[in-house]
Amino acid sequence: MRNRFSTGSPCGGGATACRETPDVAALAGPPYYAFYCSAGDCGSIRGWGSFYGTSFATPLWAASVALADRSCAAEPPAGFLDPALYALAASRADPLHDITVGDNDLTRSNGGRYPATAGFDLATGLGTPAWTTGTARLGLAGLLCLGGALPAVQQATEVSAPSGAASDPGASLRAIACATATSCAAVGSYTTASSLEEAMAAGRGATWGRATGVLAPTGAAADPLAALVGVACPAVASCTAVGGYTDATGSGEAMTAAERGGTWSQAVAVLPPANAASDPAAALTAVSCPAPGRCVGVGGYTTGAGDLEAMVAVGNGGTWSRATEVQPPANAAANPGAWLRGVACTAVGSCVGVGSYTTGSGDVESMASVETAGTWGRATAVAPPPGAAANPRAVLDGVACAAPGECVAVGSLTDVAGHGQAMAVAEIAGRWARGVEIPQPTDARVDPTASLDGVSCGSLTTCVGVGSYVDRSGRTRAMAAAASGGRWARAVGLAPPPASSADPGAVLQGVACGAGGRCVGVGAYADASGSGQAMVVQPAAPSVSRVLPARGPAAGGGAVWIIGRGLSGVTAVRFGTEPARVDGVASDAEIEVTPPKGAGTVSVTVATAWGTSPASVASRYTYVTPPIITRLAPSRGGPAGGTLVRIFGRNLSGVVAVHFGSTRGRVDRVVSASEIEVTSPRGSGAVDVTATTAGGTSVRVPADRFTY
Repeated sequence: MRNRFSTGSPCGGGATACRETPDVAALAGPPYYAFYCSAGDCGSIRGWGSFYGTSFATPLWAASVALADRSCAAEPPAGFLDPALYALAASRADPLHDITVGDNDLTRSNGGRYPATAGFDLATGLGTPAWTTGTARLGLAGLLCLGGALPAVQQATEVSAPSGAASDPGASLRAIACATATSCAAVGSYTTASSLEEAMAAGRGATWGRATGVLAPTGAAADPLAALVGVACPAVASCTAVGGYTDATGSGEAMTAAERGGTWSQAVAVLPPANAASDPAAALTAVSCPAPGRCVGVGGYTTGAGDLEAMVAVGNGGTWSRATEVQPPANAAANPGAWLRGVACTAVGSCVGVGSYTTGSGDVESMASVETAGTWGRATAVAPPPGAAANPRAVLDGVACAAPGECVAVGSLTDVAGHGQAMAVAEIAGRWARGVEIPQPTDARVDPTASLDGVSCGSLTTCVGVGSYVDRSGRTRAMAAAASGGRWARAVGLAPPPASSADPGAVLQGVACGAGGRCVGVGAYADASGSGQAMVVQPAAPSVSRVLPARGPAAGGGAVWIIGRGLSGVTAVRFGTEPARVDGVASDAEIEVTPPKGAGTVSVTVATAWGTSPASVASRYTYVTPPIITRLAPSRGGPAGGTLVRIFGRNLSGVVAVHFGSTRGRVDRVVSASEIEVTSPRGSGAVDVTATTAGGTSVRVPADRFTY
């Protein structure tokens, strides 16, 4: 393989023994590796033997990367290493030992072909690893933890209840939707100073503001017991929320409210199906808007016969139709206890609703119903994960769809041991697979009472679900779980806002994810006084932990990798006060940029919708003046090479390569910034000698001429 980091000549030209092209090496000479060979596998060797060489370093690298993955803790594994390795080499960073002496001519029959030189070479690649030194964690092993697609660092903050709230507002945010990273709406409920339960909404521009109350529909009870529990925002400052309230007769009714231009209207009632009871105990619990003004809400109600049934309502241009019943699965009980709790639409007339129902044998099972061309079909049962209890008490609370027939739903179930577990289930090509149990956080108690209440997906195989669990100390904590490649990772507990109660009682009930997997979750927790408060868990401002390389030419240009956290939503990068060009986003932990021209040492900062990274020692970048060669001693040597040449000049201390014409010489010693010692390669005639550092390559001048 040849790439822009390769500087030596590739194998060829009659070479009889060579291997190209190594990225790295390790213990290519004595001491020996011990190994064990089964009969017939290693020629004459039987049982234990020993040898050395870069190929024998493969198990060492495998074990070391395994240790790196282990050190990453809750982070994803190191993944593909080459970008990080070559970025390190470009910086001459300490986690790689550059091998500059020796060659790979094991038999000494190839004239010392492919010597080790400064920088990348065909014998040792980038060098050998320093696994346990250099960085704060595990040297190269720790740094490689940043090579994967890390989740953004999350930060929990309280969202203030509306003015006029009780001292203990009992506030909660139940759902969130974002049109852009800086245009989000979250809805929920709170208690007023008069002990009335009202609906509320909060919005995020640059930051989250204080929530505002949303008036219950005309005709509501004095204490409306109102809550908004679902929201969708198809465009900036254009959102629709759904929920429920109690009217003046004491009946439970569904309602919807709209935000236009940043202001929430008074909610309006949504009529239940025609066969509803006089007190329908109705509510809409989720909403999806595939287009501005075109929305679908799902929920449930009680019929005149006292049966609990699922329902769906449609909004068009702000006017909502009477809800209609959605038939439960064929094996439902006479009173199916059915409810749709989540909905996702990929287009107008193409939606999926999920929830639960009761079977004829009294078991609570999860279900899904599909709308095709505007018509909702009978719901179908969704099989719980293996290991579920005979009565799984399975419920699906949220759903997200990447395309018609390609959806992911999340919820909870009871396992065969009677423990509450979180679960997820995928719809693939229109068919629902059996559910899978989400691995619980490492500090969860034996019965974690876990659930995922909301989900958001960038694709069918990349999703984030949020919910809650109980830890070994009996505390209720918020949690999140991520799916990548269709596989769910272990859920992780999330810290509540500062100054929370000893038992924070924290839950996340809704989540919205944007570009780069940046997600915002909403829910509730108990503060230090035990009062119920709304909270949001969102990405923290970005941070920069390393700039690779940390030196570069004053003229700017070249590739620089910025490593840190929360970088995927980058909107601007500056070197000091000057903007840099963003060339690529490798992951949330790594971006590639082209520096502007500059001078001296500056701080590199990264800006996203969530803030700007602070300046630190780790974010410094130094502009370097190119090297200058003023004299060679000697300036002549034999055509076979091997002449020790002293090069004098300025800015030579960071030399990474010296060339005699187009052929690379071997850097033997850096004496000072004004002197280096090199060994000439083979050559003929008169050539220019050039030195390369992070600042660039020396300009050819008569003083750098070397004659063979």
